[in-house]
Amino acid sequence: KPVGKPRLLVENMRPGRPIGFNSAGAYYFTTSFSWRGDIYVANFVTDGQKAEAERQLIQRNEGFKSLPSWSSDGQRLAYTLGGEYLVIREIETANEQKIRLSPRLTLIGGRIQWTSTNSVALYGHDFKSRGIFSIDVQSGDVAPLVHGSPEEFSIPQFKLSRDGKTAYYLRSRDVVARDLNSKNERIIHQGKFHSLALSPDGEQLAVASNSAIELLSTEDDSHEQLYKAAETQVIPAHAGVTWTDSDNSIIFALADATSYHPKWNAPKSKVSRVSVDNKSVTSLGVEIDGLRQMSVHPDGHQIAYSKKPLNGGAEVWVLEDFLPPLSKQ
Repeated sequence: KPVGKPRLLVENMRPGRPIGFNSAGAYYFTTSFSWRGDIYVANFVTDGQKAEAERQLIQRNEGFKSLPSWSSDGQRLAYTLGGEYLVIREIETANEQKIRLSPRLTLIGGRIQWTSTNSVALYGHDFKSRGIFSIDVQSGDVAPLVHGSPEEFSIPQFKLSRDGKTAYYLRSRDVVARDLNSKNERIIHQGKFHSLALSPDGEQLAVASNSAIELLSTEDDSHEQLYKAAETQVIPAHAGVTWTDSDNSIIFALADATSYHPKWNAPKSKVSRVSVDNKSVTSLGVEIDGLRQMSVHPDGHQIAYSKKPLNGGAEVWVLEDFLPPLSKQ
């Protein structure tokens, strides 16, 4: 029979599944590798200045954070925690708001996109369907924007237009534009792409495959190749691509093709920029092991990203000497 009120014994534990206690009171548990990761920030090479070393942005809940996304003013960062929570972090104060998504919505991956000051969109599935969902960060309300069968929405990549009227996403080999009011769809282009980004004016899409980045018009079927990777390199799907407001360029990553596997992390990715205006390519001086899900700050000089350990797999942890001594009755 319980005696007294419950007390908090350990803060900021890694989420995991319990194994049990041993006779000495040590607690054993496993962590799932599916959501292992942490969020970091790194600065680019700018104006001849050397890139700054990466720094871990958030110390709490180590190992279970992913999908970072800067707000349009750069004052907040959205991210997911353990696949169950959406977290909104105020950069200046470090205050955080947690919104529980599970069991209403299960996150699949991809990216988070801020759609207004108080709402974000992300990729997931509820009990009925899979697709793009809107989250009100004040109320926590969840609403589907575009959804369908798992076959229709198998690639967790999308962008919403700034007016909120159109969703662009990848479906099998199709790049699709969907009017959110009329529900009408049209295929903009076809190809084996894994990532996409929308230009600030909404007139073009950048779509990336393992070997190239193409520019597509959102108004007609015109397209052109912006960048072609060398045969020894690959554009990893895990990092994604971002179209910057500050200098009209595409931020992307490059990895060694011989060590890249699409279902795992690239051992080392080099962050680069290609200009949409003149197609010039610049290395940004940032190399990251296990890079995933880049989000470029509105100032164009830093990125937030998550990265996972290269060895992957689940882990077994033990927590010792945390139980208070038993009182004698």
